[in-house]
Amino acid sequence: MASSKDQDIVTMPINRLAILSDVIFALAMTSMLFAIDLPSSEDVSSTEELLVYFETRPPGTIIYLLSFLLVAVYWFKHLERFKYFKKTNSTHLWIEIGFLAFLMLVPIMNTWTMILPDQPLPLAAYSFMMFMVGFLAFLSWNYATRKKELVSEDLSSTTIRQVKHESLVEPVIALVSIAMAWVNPMVWDITMFSIPVFFILQKRITTYYEKKERAKSAIVD
Repeated sequence: MASSKDQDIVTMPINRLAILSDVIFALAMTSMLFAIDLPSSEDVSSTEELLVYFETRPPGTIIYLLSFLLVAVYWFKHLERFKYFKKTNSTHLWIEIGFLAFLMLVPIMNTWTMILPDQPLPLAAYSFMMFMVGFLAFLSWNYATRKKELVSEDLSSTTIRQVKHESLVEPVIALVSIAMAWVNPMVWDITMFSIPVFFILQKRITTYYEKKERAKSAIVD
């Protein structure tokens, strides 16, 4: 029997939250473009000078690519979570709003690290922000599936556990990268670039085990 506290939490359709999330992701990904430092006519007067201009700014380009890749990874993970969500409630909404709030900080952190690519503090702040994005994504999934109140009742415990474990990878790497920011900026770059690599590996492993599970089910049937 549901407690009075549970009864006070009113569930709502998930579609409005999905639309808001898509808008925020689009804004975060496009806003990062404004941080790219383009040359003016006073700085560049020939093709050679243009090439030299961009060659002297590799940290900015790397950080932009890194930020775009990280947001893309979280977007894919976000789509995966929302595939299973059937409804939401006020508590879940606030968790997701916190997730989106930290996500919108990506363009700001992106700009800060482009301006000071060799300083550990902006890199560590960037890592902490990405940790919060990942942690809140994990918290959202954990809350939605703890009693299967916001997902399908027939959602398997294997899928719940699998998505939960996958959600922890990004925040754990982000925590490690905070320490790496004080070691060396290049080491920090490598650590953060490992997030999309782990994402691809996760998808391959997940696909392999899903095919294996379907094959077992077909044999049993």
